[in-house]
Amino acid sequence: MLKRLTWMTLMLVALVAFVGCSDDDDPVAVTPPTNFEVIADAVEAYLPVMGTSYMLASNLNPLVNAAEPTVTVFDIRTVEDYGCGHIKGALNSTMSGIVTDVEAAGLAKSDEIVVACYTGQSAGHAVTALRLLGYTNAKTLKFGMSSWNENVPPSRWAEPVDPATESGSCKDDLLAENLEETANTLVDEYAYPTGQPVLEDAVEAALASFANVTIEAAQATGLDNYFILNYVPEADYLPGTVVPGHVAGAFQFDPGTSIDRD
Repeated sequence: MLKRLTWMTLMLVALVAFVGCSDDDDPVAVTPPTNFEVIADAVEAYLPVMGTSYMLASNLNPLVNAAEPTVTVFDIRTVEDYGCGHIKGALNSTMSGIVTDVEAAGLAKSDEIVVACYTGQSAGHAVTALRLLGYTNAKTLKFGMSSWNENVPPSRWAEPVDPATESGSCKDDLLAENLEETANTLVDEYAYPTGQPVLEDAVEAALASFANVTIEAAQATGLDNYFILNYVPEADYLPGTVVPGHVAGAFQFDPGTSIDRD
């Protein structure tokens, strides 16, 4: 019996020693994600819900007029226009200051937030920034303050669109020499970008430079220096009953389904 216990003890010691020296105790090298991968993760998480991240004025109205409002509204119009009339309880903010103001309000990442502008376009960019930073219930006031009250100045939907050419016809501008009628096919593969800032800094930089991220048709020279993306259905890309074509060199991407790492 003693011999058997001694043998079992020796086997147990050997087993412990073997396990203790196993590769499991070796430090595992974990490669942290690059800044680009973190940004891409945030973008890919937001794209599927992008088309639903808005609130209608008819749905917002009872929320802000409730005895205990459950939503916080940020109005990113100018101080002057905000002073002429705004949604009850709305806080005045700016495109570049929206993140700081949301943080200063002490809101949790799950709190319901609505951003209002003039027509809903600028607010959509602000909401994208908030969503990328984890504010999962940030929403745009669809059609902006123009949908809240038709007398709110200025009603941007009532303003005429500047003509693209002296003739006053946007179609004339589309029929310029840079118009193309055949589809372009993506044939090249590119490495992921490097040297990207961290997500928070990237969002802040995008908001700060928001006013400079548009280009007029008249400025579209040297188009070879651009990657032009038509984020529209194919019917709005190829010539037909909807449009006469697209800008030369532009690629068509289906909204909500085609922008990802691939």
